[in-house]
Amino acid sequence: MHVLLNGYISNDFARKAEIHATNAAKKSEDKHLGYDDSMKLYNALFNKLSSNTTTFHLILLGLVTGARYGELVGLTTDSFNLKENTLSITRSWYYQGGSGFGPLKNAQSERTLSIDLKVMEQFAGLVEESRHHPHGLIFYRPTLIKTVTNKGANDVFRTILKNLKIDSITMHGLRNTHASVLLYKGANIHSVSKRLGHADIQTTLDYYAHVLKVMGERNEAIQVKIYAS
Repeated sequence: MHVLLNGYISNDFARKAEIHATNAAKKSEDKHLGYDDSMKLYNALFNKLSSNTTTFHLILLGLVTGARYGELVGLTTDSFNLKENTLSITRSWYYQGGSGFGPLKNAQSERTLSIDLKVMEQFAGLVEESRHHPHGLIFYRPTLIKTVTNKGANDVFRTILKNLKIDSITMHGLRNTHASVLLYKGANIHSVSKRLGHADIQTTLDYYAHVLKVMGERNEAIQVKIYAS
């Protein structure tokens, strides 16, 4: 997987990382995938993008950006810069009531994310096809809600994971997966916080303390062994 994080990370940002939580069992929405499973999912999604549903595109974008669900379904054709391979998040869609666009969770949530070329190439056709949708919505559905529903996306997502023999997580778990793998591989936590659109760095520290704990233990082991024969 190739993800740029404000210049800190490029190719294979978490190659062969294994994340082992040591705290109490998490709620389903707080769970995440380790690197191997995230790569298995990433590759499987590319094999499904030619289907007649955009839900697979939605799941893929959640995996490689860590964006919130409302941010994802609020994406429009002008959110994608196909020349610069960037994605701009400027508003959210209130999908539960189909009430249209609304503000983001906080001021820091407005952000521009670098996306790997392989992913962006898969969205070129979809962006063009979406120009006739209301508001240019990428994940438009001709229903009251106007977009892919959270439940619908989770149903598809769980089926994919089941077929891949991966323990089930929710769509929100993709956000946790993206952040956890980046942090585990040593990404600058300030950059991760900015990429996620957190209100402040403390929010990131609180959410991903379990990953930082594992990183600290790993670093301590490295320091102990650095001069060992």
